[in-house]
Amino acid sequence: MPNPFARLSSALQPARSIVPMAAWQGGESTRLTASWWTPAASINGDLEMQLPTLRARSRWLVENNGYCAGFADSVEDGIIGPRGVQLRGQVRTRDGMFATSTNDAIEAGWADWGLPEHCDVARRLSWLDLQRLAARTVAVDGECFIRTWRGADNPHGFALQVIDTDLVDHTCRRAAAPGLNEIRMGIELDRFGGAVAYHVLTRHPSDGVARERLRIPAEDMLHLFIPLRAGQIRGVPWLAPVITDAQMLDGYEEAALVAMRLQASQMGILVPGDDAAPPPGKRDVLFQAAPGQFRMIPKGYTVHDWQPKSVAHDVQPFTTAILRCMARGARVSAMTLSGDLSEANYSSLRAGQAPERDAWRYLHQWIIPRLHRPTYRRWLPIALLAGQIAVDSRLASNYQAVAWKGRGWVSVDPYKDMQALQIAIGLGVNSRTKFLAEQGEDFEETIDELHDEQAYADLEGVSIAGPETLSAPVQDAPADTKTPKQTARATHRSVLRRVAAGVSG
Repeated sequence: MPNPFARLSSALQPARSIVPMAAWQGGESTRLTASWWTPAASINGDLEMQLPTLRARSRWLVENNGYCAGFADSVEDGIIGPRGVQLRGQVRTRDGMFATSTNDAIEAGWADWGLPEHCDVARRLSWLDLQRLAARTVAVDGECFIRTWRGADNPHGFALQVIDTDLVDHTCRRAAAPGLNEIRMGIELDRFGGAVAYHVLTRHPSDGVARERLRIPAEDMLHLFIPLRAGQIRGVPWLAPVITDAQMLDGYEEAALVAMRLQASQMGILVPGDDAAPPPGKRDVLFQAAPGQFRMIPKGYTVHDWQPKSVAHDVQPFTTAILRCMARGARVSAMTLSGDLSEANYSSLRAGQAPERDAWRYLHQWIIPRLHRPTYRRWLPIALLAGQIAVDSRLASNYQAVAWKGRGWVSVDPYKDMQALQIAIGLGVNSRTKFLAEQGEDFEETIDELHDEQAYADLEGVSIAGPETLSAPVQDAPADTKTPKQTARATHRSVLRRVAAGVSG
C-alpha cells in the first residue's frame, strides 16, 4: 500500500537550484553585476590597449590638478629627499679596517661625476636632479628609461641620458620566430620574458617628422618600474587607480565654485508689468551687478530675488571623502595629498606618518638596486681607467664595496625621541649610528664635525661642553706668530664684530 505521507514529505524538501552557487558572491553573475564588464585579459594585453591613454591622463592631472602635482613632488621628496641617496665607501684593508683614503677617493670621484657637466649626456642634470626626475617619472608615467653612455665626452668617460617614455615605441611589435626574439611594446624579449633590447624612436611621435628606431641593448639601458602582475614588461602610472576620482573632483570643485560665485552676486529676475516698455531689439533686459553700485530698474518692471541654493556646506565633506580615496590609491596619507594640517596633532601625525614612511623606506630599497647600484658599477671601472679615482691596489676587497644611505625624517617630537634614545642606548638596544641614519644623517660625518668644532673651540678658547662660555679671554696673537688660518679667522671675527656693532647701534 503506498505511503500517504510520501508525497507530503517530498513537498517539504527544500528546492534545489539547477545553477550551482558560486563560492564567492563577487564572482556571481546577477542582475546587479550585469553591467560590470571584467574581461580576463593579460596585464600586457591591457597595457597595449590603454597605456598611452593612462600615461597621458596621468601627466595631465599632474600638470593641472594641484593635489596630483603635490603628489608628484611628494614622491620626489619621499624617495630621494633633498640630498639624494648618498654613497658611502666600505672598502676594507686586509686586516678588516676601513681603507679611509680609498673610500674618501671613491666618494670624492662619485661626487665629481655627479656634477651636471659630467652626469648628464646633455650637461643639464646633476646626479641629484636625475634621481629626483627618475622617481617622478616612475610615479607619473609608470616607468622610467635611462640610457648609460660609455665613452662619454667628459673626464669620467661615462654619462646618463633620461629617455622620454613615449620614445620607447609602444607600437613596435614582432612575433617570435627561429633566430628572432619577440618584440612587444618596444621591448625585445628572450624566451623567458627578459629584456634583450629596447627599440627607441629618435623623435617624439607627436613631432610629425621622419623618425627611425634605434635598437639599444639591455646592458645599456636601465628600466625602472614596479610590476603589478607576473610577466609585466611595462609600468603602470601610480595615479591610474584614482584618475577618474581626480577628474570628478576637478569637475565638482569647478561647479561648486561657479555656484558660490553666483550666490555671492546680486541676483534677481526682472518681471515686466502691464505698462512695461518692450525691451529694445526684442531682447531680455539684462544688467550686471558690481560692488557699491545702485541700479535703476526700467519703468514698469519689478525685481524678484533669486538666490541659488548654497553648496558651501557640502564641499568639505565631499572633497575630504574623495581625497581619502585618492590618497589610498596613490599610496600616500590623506594629509600628504591634501596638505591639510588643520586637525593634526602629535598622535595623528605619528599615526599617519609611520605607515607612509615605511612605504618610502621600501621604495628606497626598491630604487637603489635598479638605479644607484647599476649606475655605480658601470661608472667605476671607466673612472678607474680614466684616473679619476686614486685607490690603493693592495686592498683585499674590491672597490664595489659601498653602502647607500637613503633620506631620513626629522622627528615629530625631537625631545621625547632623544629621551627614548638615551634610554635605548643605555640598555644597549639602539645605537647612535642607527638613530642618525633614520634622521638622514651620517655618524662618521657627525663625529668629524664634532671633532672640527672641538678643535676650533679649543683654538679660540671656548668651552662647548655645555652653554658656550669663554675659558680664556680671546686675544688676537701678534701678527708675526699667526698662521694663515688664524689670520683668516681673526679677520672673520673682526668683520663680525663690526657688523654686530652696526646692528646694535
